[in-house]
Amino acid sequence: DSDSHLGGVGSFPENPRIYLIHIGKCGGVTTMETLGRGARSKELMCRMEKRSTGVADDDCRQIKRGRNSTLSRRIIGRYHVGSPSVSGKEIKWLLNNTDTFLYLIRD
Repeated sequence: DSDSHLGGVGSFPENPRIYLIHIGKCGGVTTMETLGRGARSKELMCRMEKRSTGVADDDCRQIKRGRNSTLSRRIIGRYHVGSPSVSGKEIKWLLNNTDTFLYLIRD
């Protein structure tokens, strides 16, 4: 089967749960604003609580009106490397509950 490689190691998930990681001054906040996600909010805490009880967490999503896109819906959380605003517990949760990483890096 010519498509036998699909679904194997290195394949992209059908409905990715994206962890956006931005390093330094590379436009991470601007990207989140453009996607209608804004600054970090209570969304992550809502997701952590719901998933701990086995409940779906999609209703925790907070996207500004008129900015709903596939990418904005798939981002579960974000982390600005070097920022003290994300706890170790939140980072660990994101690593265990996302399956795709999107890095924003500037030279």
